[in-house]
Amino acid sequence: SIAYIMKKNRVSLGIFSIAVDYLQILALLSATKTPWPKVILTLYTWLSAFNFNINITAPECAFELAYEDKWRMILIMPGFLFVAVIVYNYTRTFLNKVVLNKHGKDIYAHTHKSFGMVVTIMYYIYLSLSMTALEVFNCSLVELEDPLTGEIVSDGKQYMSETNWVCYEEGSLQVTLIPYAIGALGFYTLGYPAFCAAVLLNKKNAMLAREDQILRAADKGFSKRDNPHCWEFRQSYGKLYYYFKPSKWYWVLVVLFRKFAIATISLMFRANATFQMCMIVLAIFCSSVFQVKNQPYMSMSEREEVLKDHSEALGVVTAEIDRRRGQSTVAKKKQFKLGEASAYEATQKVAEYIWNYNT
Repeated sequence: SIAYIMKKNRVSLGIFSIAVDYLQILALLSATKTPWPKVILTLYTWLSAFNFNINITAPECAFELAYEDKWRMILIMPGFLFVAVIVYNYTRTFLNKVVLNKHGKDIYAHTHKSFGMVVTIMYYIYLSLSMTALEVFNCSLVELEDPLTGEIVSDGKQYMSETNWVCYEEGSLQVTLIPYAIGALGFYTLGYPAFCAAVLLNKKNAMLAREDQILRAADKGFSKRDNPHCWEFRQSYGKLYYYFKPSKWYWVLVVLFRKFAIATISLMFRANATFQMCMIVLAIFCSSVFQVKNQPYMSMSEREEVLKDHSEALGVVTAEIDRRRGQSTVAKKKQFKLGEASAYEATQKVAEYIWNYNT
């Protein structure tokens, strides 16, 4: 209900996305070999829900489910998502054409928004998919104390941490999963950031993203009529850049790199817990310094400053919108029903006062 009220009053929901990113990183600390207190481990387990971790539901307790089957099931979940979106699009297209009797582009107007939902969901499950794929390579020596001599001994073999399967030995289940893990790392872990980079760093798309963010800072562009250049692009890819300033439209790539770096460190350096935690802290520290230096997020309180920095571009875009609508270049304010204006202004002022995403 809070999110609905905020969205209705055009308050940026970026604070929720930033919170999810933070909690996802925090939940990764449970994968370290640090001897956390039981209460902290329980907290980390519940926070892993933000990583869409199905292990907290313990599906193997409800029915027999081998680790390798659960592992494959997690990695093919996006496939079911894509199929569901395709079925939805064809069904909606059929209804628009046959039942609602729409014509032209109106028949396919929903496709951009549904594709945008896929892009957004992939962003939130990216970390879970990457962690799952990396689990196969999370192997280490198992050292035990000899009850007779008291010495720490090992058989020299590496074992997969999640299952205690022997690693890199012919016939081992861990070896059979390696090709699938490599495919998942290529398709999800590297493929999704590469897709985002291809979209956001394209010269034409970069111009659209910057223009769209300038309009957003001016509290405009919430319909195709008011956003003729960027409306469809916003529907498809807006969730990738709408938290950021026009000059930092690409910052989601930095966020994805930070997630992947911390996930890799937490799983691949388990042999030495101290070194592992030091590397995680170093990654978080470098990321924080980089963010503070660049101030990438466009908070409600910073929109006025953004408009000052891009006043010329805003004037050009606004004039073009007014020309297309056949209106004067004097912008018209949004009309509210009785009682709505005060609520709208109050919500905006509260958001401007409370939230600065860069601090």
